[in-house]
Amino acid sequence: MQLYTTCQGCGKEIVIKSGAVTRPDLEREQGEYITIKCDQCPKREQVDVNDIIARPNSTILWLGLVLGVASAVFLWWIYRAIGLISLGLPIIIWQQHSVKVDTFNRYKIKTYK
Repeated sequence: MQLYTTCQGCGKEIVIKSGAVTRPDLEREQGEYITIKCDQCPKREQVDVNDIIARPNSTILWLGLVLGVASAVFLWWIYRAIGLISLGLPIIIWQQHSVKVDTFNRYKIKTYK
């Protein structure tokens, strides 16, 4: 899962490096407002945790696809029909990744102002 926001100055996408799986985890890790600096423009700004969006990390999805196909070919070569079962590996990885992204994007932290 990759976290990102957009720069208010130039509109460029800024990737936020964090291992947080949920917004509360991100808030505990970096605070309610995250200070970001855009690489394109010299603007430095504070972004609310609720303005951060998650999207699937394509590297993980491609890695799951490659591992699933490789294991399917290997198992097909040895055990025949059992190799087809391992084609489900990329589907399981994609599904779990999508659930994490949807959970992050759906949950917003309540702010009391």
